[in-house]
Amino acid sequence: MSQFNITDISNDFSPNPITGDISIKKNVDAVKQSLRNLLLLEEFDKPFNPKIDVGLKEILFENFPTPILQDIISRKIDYIISTYETRVELVKIDVQEIYDKNILQIGITFTLKNENQKTPQNLQINVERIR
Repeated sequence: MSQFNITDISNDFSPNPITGDISIKKNVDAVKQSLRNLLLLEEFDKPFNPKIDVGLKEILFENFPTPILQDIISRKIDYIISTYETRVELVKIDVQEIYDKNILQIGITFTLKNENQKTPQNLQINVERIR
């Protein structure tokens, strides 16, 4: 399988210090940014495709027992990534709750499909209640 470069515009729109253009993310960093964006989307955030929604903020403080909550979130994440981010193969999804800090930690291990040597990559997302 041939290797190709993945590029995307940086979410923070910071300027490149040399060229002054908008900074770009490449390869693994671009995919991680894309995954983070997908997981944090809420219903109707995406024009013309309002159903792209994991619903992390809705589920964040539900009164489910932890194993059920972890299963629900893992299934939703698996569906969203396999449907909308076809550049990756999921290896593992780990969902942990930190009750005393009201944080939901999501760890995603994946590999890039276009890599000749499948190197596992990790992405950690913390979702927390602001108010």
